[in-house]
Amino acid sequence: MKAIATAPTEREARVLSSDFGRSVLREYSTSFFTVTRFLPTQTRRRVEEIYAAVRYPDEIADTFDLNNSDRKELLEVWLDQFQISSGFDGAKECALAGMPAALCGFQAVSKETSIPPEYYLAFMGAMKLDVGDISFDSWSDLIDKYVYGSATVVGYFLAHVYGSAITSNHSSTLAAAKNLAVALQLTNFARDVKEDYLQGRQYAPTNVAGLPPENIAGFREWTRHCQVLLAQEAERWFEKASKGMDTYSEDCLTATNACLNVYRRLNRKILSDPKSIDSRASLSMREKLSELPVSKYWVIPSAFLGR
Repeated sequence: MKAIATAPTEREARVLSSDFGRSVLREYSTSFFTVTRFLPTQTRRRVEEIYAAVRYPDEIADTFDLNNSDRKELLEVWLDQFQISSGFDGAKECALAGMPAALCGFQAVSKETSIPPEYYLAFMGAMKLDVGDISFDSWSDLIDKYVYGSATVVGYFLAHVYGSAITSNHSSTLAAAKNLAVALQLTNFARDVKEDYLQGRQYAPTNVAGLPPENIAGFREWTRHCQVLLAQEAERWFEKASKGMDTYSEDCLTATNACLNVYRRLNRKILSDPKSIDSRASLSMREKLSELPVSKYWVIPSAFLGR
């Protein structure tokens, strides 16, 4: 974004950077956009900048109309830009050098909150795995080989931004972040089993799900079986996460608990509804609101009308 480069001050550049991230977040994830409205302003702005930096590579791997060779090339370009962008002192200077807005904002947040660069490198490694066919032998293979990079490190980004409770420590917060991140990722896998398989990705481990049969009826049954396996495993991680939510900084608890509750409700909806293999499961605004504190309802309409 040219506006970030030409902003009068670094502070104004960061406002523009978070505004950009906010527009991306609102466009691609209504649920996460909703729950992040309960964060303190500075924290929320940092989360918006982080989201933009993880969304674009994910779109390269998943959505853009490209062949796999072009996807890999774009991811390599992005990775090179990530490395270069780490050398600038702020978002404004980074943007002036022609770096992407999303990376300029992310690097500024990383420096402010001490996010290790290897986390983002792990994230990019997972995006590369998504280009081409992929499957996993076991839960540990899936979670350690893929989910660590695709989700766990994103949870770590947020743990650095949220901070820890006075009565907790950073290690405990990272553990809670991992549990929640794994639960959210498994829920997304369960939500998109059929679509992922058509793109050559089987996330349900083969040692419990097996491989799909060739006949249509058998494929539908197998798809639902995979969906249930993933959602059941997600529920186990949601339960672990629920026991560690108080490790986050107190001013972020409304948002972090809302995130857990909203996505856990979505996961349970997937578990209870066999039709979700044909129609992507989602929550209505009423269902989302039912998982939020009544005293905070006023935040939602104002968030969708403006900042």
